[in-house]
Amino acid sequence: RARCTLKHSDLCRFPRLHEDDADDLSPSSERLQGYSKLLLDLVDCPVVGGALQLLQLFPARQCAEIVLGVLSMMSLQRISTAEKALRQTQLRLLDGWLTIYEALAVLAGCSELSLAAAALRELAQEQLFEYATRGGVGRTPLGVLLRSGANLLRADAEGRLAAHRSASLGVLGTLAQASPMTLFVENSAGEIPLEVVVGDAKLRQSDVDFATDLDLERLADAALKCLAAAPHQVAQVLARKAKAASVWKALSRVDGCEALLIYEQSGDLSEFVQMDVVCAQA
Repeated sequence: RARCTLKHSDLCRFPRLHEDDADDLSPSSERLQGYSKLLLDLVDCPVVGGALQLLQLFPARQCAEIVLGVLSMMSLQRISTAEKALRQTQLRLLDGWLTIYEALAVLAGCSELSLAAAALRELAQEQLFEYATRGGVGRTPLGVLLRSGANLLRADAEGRLAAHRSASLGVLGTLAQASPMTLFVENSAGEIPLEVVVGDAKLRQSDVDFATDLDLERLADAALKCLAAAPHQVAQVLARKAKAASVWKALSRVDGCEALLIYEQSGDLSEFVQMDVVCAQA
């Protein structure tokens, strides 16, 4: 039995396969078949106990076995022996650590597995919204959720992105680093995420604490990327959204982020139009 030799930081990056196999990278075939059955159950019913086990990283070989197990359990008469062999070959060419969703994506041409991929995507999206609402606390890391089909630009039933549902400025910074322009997407009420966090206590810290706060640094970094990518649009939005502008100005207090105030100092938008042209040429 292969024993795990990963560092603690790696274990945080690659979730454990199971509580009982925390130091074992070779779960039994019965365990892998259990994952296959769990995925099929998820297709039939969105609310399945233990479904979050499907949202983790697996060694590529195990991902292949799980997906092949799903195909086997489906007993698909429409798939010929030759086609099944082709699917097996495609999956066994995978390498590294993957989510089950990524393994299913390799077989995008197999319509029978599209429902399984859709079910995983929905589960990951729900967990992404929960991740934001709970202040970044959850069983599944953000990166794994995104690799399992969750989308930071997908809205909930109320027209809110995960960024709009952020429970804190720190969570918003983490989400914005993954997709900076979500900071300027309006929800159904016309609010952008920067307005949602306007009352966060971190914005009222002393200059010394503010300048070195890692949460604020992440958000300020995302703001700088927005300014570089779409300066004209950023200036327009901040000109009509006072709450967002107050947060933006506060972020300029983070070390090295004084450039965020360029839009205010320019006096007009001509400078931003020129920056847009430079960015487009680059």
